[in-house]
Amino acid sequence: MKRQTMVALLRAIVIILAALCVLLFFVLLPMEGKMTAEVTPEYAWAYWPCLIFAWVFCVPVLGMAAPAWQIFGTLKEKGRAFCHENARRFRIMALCAWAAAVIFAVGVVMLAMAGVGSGPLWFSLTPLLLLGLVSFGFACYAMSRLVRESAEMQEENRLTV
Repeated sequence: MKRQTMVALLRAIVIILAALCVLLFFVLLPMEGKMTAEVTPEYAWAYWPCLIFAWVFCVPVLGMAAPAWQIFGTLKEKGRAFCHENARRFRIMALCAWAAAVIFAVGVVMLAMAGVGSGPLWFSLTPLLLLGLVSFGFACYAMSRLVRESAEMQEENRLTV
């Protein structure tokens, strides 16, 4: 696969995932919340707290798109991927993933204490999402360290030649 094609596909994935997040958090969840409030009026009070929780959770999730886009842009040219900027971008992505995990955990606890949500849904979805976010964060952090070390080695090699 050519570099240009690979970068175009990776960037298309970022666009699609960001669009799906926007669709889910800003279109589908508000619609679902309104329908739930109409069907079960006793939970109508939870519409805005749940929606705000979802939007706050969405911020770091969408925040990972920009660094990913920039990292993929450096893949166009051979030898540009291993730079200090990409190490910083991977670290930002790791922090965003961990922030999303913390926000989600705190939000789930707060909503559960308020009596909102479905027990089986929380007990099946919460551990999977938390594990996924924390694991993704550690993978990004590991990539940050590897890219930084590679950038330092690349600089040393340039100086010795």
